[in-house]
Amino acid sequence: MQFRHPQEVGGLYFSLNMFLPLLGLTFLLALDLAKENLSEGTVAFLRSLVMILGGSLIFLLGAFLLLMNKEYRHTFFSFETGGQMTRRVFLE
Repeated sequence: MQFRHPQEVGGLYFSLNMFLPLLGLTFLLALDLAKENLSEGTVAFLRSLVMILGGSLIFLLGAFLLLMNKEYRHTFFSFETGGQMTRRVFLE
């Protein structure tokens, strides 16, 4: 499930949206493990896939935040939408 554009939902929702596919994969892996439908090789592969994707995502997001201008970092962690920011900047 994908949230909408950060202009419509805010930076925090957009940032957390990157982790939803990994959470879904982890949940489905746990569900299949509970049903014992997966072989050991498949379980090992999926666990390593989740770890590699999660680590890569965290590393790349951290690198992205470190390399961007400091005055824009707060936009990835705020609840303010693009429309609210526009009204705040131009109407106040």
